[in-house]
Amino acid sequence: MKRAKAVITVFMALISVLFMSLAGALIDSARMRGAMAQAAVIEEMGNYSIFGEFENTLLEEYEVFGLDGGRGTGDFAVGRIEDALRGYLLPNASPSGEVTAGFGFDPWKLRLQGQEVTGYTLLTDNGGEAYYRQIVEYMQKTAAAQAVGKLYDTLEDAERLEGAGEAFEEAEKSSGDAVSAAGEAADEAADLAAEGEGEAEVPADNPLKQVSRLQRADPLTLLAGKYGVPENRVSASELCYHRFRNRGNMALPGDGPGLLGRLSGDLLFREYLMDHFPCYGDHDSSFPLTCELEYILHGAKSDRANLRWAVIKLLFLREGVNYAYLLGSPEKNGAASLLAAAILTVFDGVPGLHAALMHGLLLGWAFGESLLDVKTLLDGGRIPLDKTDESFLLDLSSLGDLGSLLGQDLGGRSEGLDYRQHLRLILYLQPVSAQIKRGLELTELNIRGKGEDSFRADNCIAAARTVSSWSVPPLFSGISAAFTGSGADAVSFETSGTFMY
Repeated sequence: MKRAKAVITVFMALISVLFMSLAGALIDSARMRGAMAQAAVIEEMGNYSIFGEFENTLLEEYEVFGLDGGRGTGDFAVGRIEDALRGYLLPNASPSGEVTAGFGFDPWKLRLQGQEVTGYTLLTDNGGEAYYRQIVEYMQKTAAAQAVGKLYDTLEDAERLEGAGEAFEEAEKSSGDAVSAAGEAADEAADLAAEGEGEAEVPADNPLKQVSRLQRADPLTLLAGKYGVPENRVSASELCYHRFRNRGNMALPGDGPGLLGRLSGDLLFREYLMDHFPCYGDHDSSFPLTCELEYILHGAKSDRANLRWAVIKLLFLREGVNYAYLLGSPEKNGAASLLAAAILTVFDGVPGLHAALMHGLLLGWAFGESLLDVKTLLDGGRIPLDKTDESFLLDLSSLGDLGSLLGQDLGGRSEGLDYRQHLRLILYLQPVSAQIKRGLELTELNIRGKGEDSFRADNCIAAARTVSSWSVPPLFSGISAAFTGSGADAVSFETSGTFMY
């Protein structure tokens, strides 16, 4: 009887161990699931925490987020980010007694084995795609997004002016020989009159000689009189796309915008540039380059070169619309015809000369009016996009005195678009890819100019993927292991997370 009771006792003990093992395994299995979920939350918290250390000046001045991969040293090193991430993961993985006091104990027993940044995207990667996306998203959340329809109208105006400028250039090219022949005939008429030969009537002065001299002159020296020409310049080593730069190893998460979305995005991005970068006439000497919008348009390393290019481009746009106005004005055509006849005198009636000289006068007149237009803009004035009889400034009789007119301050004209608004038209005519890069270069230049010498745009992380490895020791299943003498191994697993500004 005693033997039977002993057998039953041993049997019950073994059965109890089995039940305890099953219960412990079930509890630990649920606990492991909870620990994995907790680790995933800690991973996400760590990413949010580390990316919360964004560059303040970059955000405050330029509405762009970026995490400094150099941690203030100027030298990019992913290891520094991994160390900082570990500093955020550990306190949450192994909370102190004060944190867990209300719970009695830490049920998860998470142990951080390691952390790694397996991929990252820098602001400068892929032509500044992350920079572009952030700006477009910012602009979409502001009132600027409500004006996209007006931006499309501006784009149409810019394309129309470009087409008119191309028509002007084509007219100059196709009629060049005929105008030159008419000009030679006019010179010969003047020589004959001086010798007392030919018609008694003295030919009128040919203003195209003055126009020709002005066309050969440096347009910047000719037009930038009131405020002068800024002489700031930078070196290639100061520009992030002209030097060796760091590169990320991860494609930017998410799909880019479609065709219509990209077109609207480009318009919004250009409006951001208009809002955040100065141009000639703003007179802010605190930046390494004074003509920043002009730099975005042309990309030269000196204010002089960038401003000169902008002046030439403005002349191109204004010549086209002024020439189109003159062609459509019967009054202006009549004035040009009368002056051509007065210049030719003895050659009046020779086939082709009168028409060629008249056309040359219209071309020169459009050029002269365009010089006055650009001088007005550089002096701080405004001019209408399209001219009317009231807004057309230059009389044909004054074309020969154009040089003296350009010496005046023309900034008093107050109707129409100013210099910056004309730069917007040029901005809309260029590919946005170069503008993205140059905007980033200026952003870096200006932040460094504020005393943050370690700032580099190619150190700024815009997105990253992290992986952390964890282990969780058994807790309840270890009870049965103590009876059986078998060991219970810790469970290892990984969590990953992706963060993008």
